[in-house]
Amino acid sequence: MDYKKPNAPKRELAIPQGVEKEIFLKAIDELSGDLGKENVELVDKSLVAYQFESNNLTSKTDPNTHDGMHVLDEEEFAASAVVYPCNTEEFQTIVQWANKTKLFGYGGAAPRVRGSVVIDLGRRINKVLDINPDDCTCLLEPGVTFYALYEEIQARGYQHLWVDVPELRGGSVLGNTLDRDVG
Repeated sequence: MDYKKPNAPKRELAIPQGVEKEIFLKAIDELSGDLGKENVELVDKSLVAYQFESNNLTSKTDPNTHDGMHVLDEEEFAASAVVYPCNTEEFQTIVQWANKTKLFGYGGAAPRVRGSVVIDLGRRINKVLDINPDDCTCLLEPGVTFYALYEEIQARGYQHLWVDVPELRGGSVLGNTLDRDVG
């Protein structure tokens, strides 16, 4: 089952609750300065359209701009920005920024609070570092999806190994493990 294409956003940029737009945009500019503008994206109509209309959202990935399996209006859980770190130091920078600005929210592949800033590990920290077919273990960066792990197992010719996935999409191996799930 594929995600349905969202309707054009009815509201402006989702600003975190209790934060003035100017303060939020200043904080985002600060983070962009630390990580590079290409690694911090405001969630606006163009990003949502890019994910859905340019085949950037496939059965292998989840949306990072909003809840793809929403129960309420799809904009109720819209993110305000998506941040793409590439290493531990950048992740630490994001956490320090979030603690300083108080712009942080809990979520899975999508935010649970409108206006949250999403940290997406899947774009730049997504390599399968090692697969040991003898003891059936692997070493992964945190953004590796189940589908990417499956593809790497196949590419290395380890057809006797298999991945027990919790969903048909690209769910995160690390995220699933941290959530004490099975798979």
